[in-house]
Amino acid sequence: MSSLRTVQSSKANGALSKGPATPAGNLLNLLQQHINHFRPSTSLPNDVEFGLVEEMCAARWPQRRAWSMETRMFETQIACPPDGDGLGRTVVAFDSMAATPSLSLLHHYETRLNLTCQRSLRTLIMLRTVKFPNDPSPISEHSPLAEEPPPRPLSTLVSSAATDPPLISL
Repeated sequence: MSSLRTVQSSKANGALSKGPATPAGNLLNLLQQHINHFRPSTSLPNDVEFGLVEEMCAARWPQRRAWSMETRMFETQIACPPDGDGLGRTVVAFDSMAATPSLSLLHHYETRLNLTCQRSLRTLIMLRTVKFPNDPSPISEHSPLAEEPPPRPLSTLVSSAATDPPLISL
């Protein structure tokens, strides 16, 4: 049995954790966050909703890496001219990077990943809102159907027809 001090120490250390340290662990963490948020249905054939959530994560993951690369590129360029204030060095870094094909390629890459993620999200929303013609009916052949009331005897139909007022009066 752990002492109270050991338990409290473990809780304090766990609170300092920044999550998984490996790239694979971080990707699984991102996937779990998306699963918790979107709660994909697994009732569709081939787990379509889950696949769309995976596709969003597969696009979001390299997009984050591209953002990190862009940040590092700017930080490297900003550090090059030692003189001037922070804004002046940022302007010089931006001017020098604007002409490089690597920044243009990186922006193209980010745009493609963002469009992939957005397309997956739109498709997921569409799947959840649009009723497809081949969707099974809510009354399944596996669930018992509600029983219809037994037909009324003919004698009650004849007697009620004689006493009910006519629908159309002339």
